Amino acid sequence: MIALVLLALVGYAACDTTCLKGWEQGSKSCYKVIDYRTDWVTAYMYCAAMRAQLADIESQEEQDEVAAILGKYKDLFEQFWIDLSDIEVEGQFKWMAFNQNATYTNWIPGQPDNNAGKPAENCVHINAKPFRKFGWNDHKCGAQLNFICEAFPEENTISG
Repeated sequence: MIALVLLALVGYAACDTTCLKGWEQGSKSCYKVIDYRTDWVTAYMYCAAMRAQLADIESQEEQDEVAAILGKYKDLFEQFWIDLSDIEVEGQFKWMAFNQNATYTNWIPGQPDNNAGKPAENCVHINAKPFRKFGWNDHKCGAQLNFICEAFPEENTISG
């Protein structure tokens, strides 16, 4: 785990209100696609080590921004963890970083389906396969997927 934290901090430099090098600017947030496949919990901690969080997508506008960013990587990676989970209460999806119920969703038709509970699917990813159109799917939290972190420019800094 220490190696993950050190990798996350490589290249980290101070900034004002713009995104750090290697991060992509959105209208309200900075995003970083991580080329590392891991389970949802490790992805969550990896983002936290960068003073960020797994992306939480709260509107169609933000969904479009994230899809545009992920579109640059869709030939390399197909699935990206986001911050959404129903691990606490089945069927009640929350943005875990802020413990808020999701008011906007972009589910792939037929999702979430919890895999009929065998094994349970409690974590959410964006599917960048062309026919999935960056829709969301619930998945086993232990699946090894890439992920996307989100930080707010004023929080995405290291002081003095």
